[in-house]
Amino acid sequence: MAKERTRNETPVFETIFLRDMEITGEINVTGDLVVMGKINGNISCTGTVTVTEGAVVRGDITGSEADVDGLVNGNIRAVDFTLRENARIEGRVEALKYRIFGGKIDVSVISFSA
Repeated sequence: MAKERTRNETPVFETIFLRDMEITGEINVTGDLVVMGKINGNISCTGTVTVTEGAVVRGDITGSEADVDGLVNGNIRAVDFTLRENARIEGRVEALKYRIFGGKIDVSVISFSA
């Protein structure tokens, strides 16, 4: 499901994978992505990748922002990174800005370069 919204008069699309959806394969999104279900594969996104509570991503995430409250089994590369209370990261996180509100990062190397 995708919906259009604007950011500074430029159309931005938001793609949402619902809780009952499971996708296997590479995901490339122009705009923002909200993951509520399961994705088995790498994600590349021009906007924000949001992994909600209960969602699972088994693959790497690349985006301008990553906001995680679910499970990510893979590496994350973003300019801005937010780790929420229910998040669990099993991999490496590379970002310029970090916001941490709880959560857990396992077997990781945190880098301050994007």
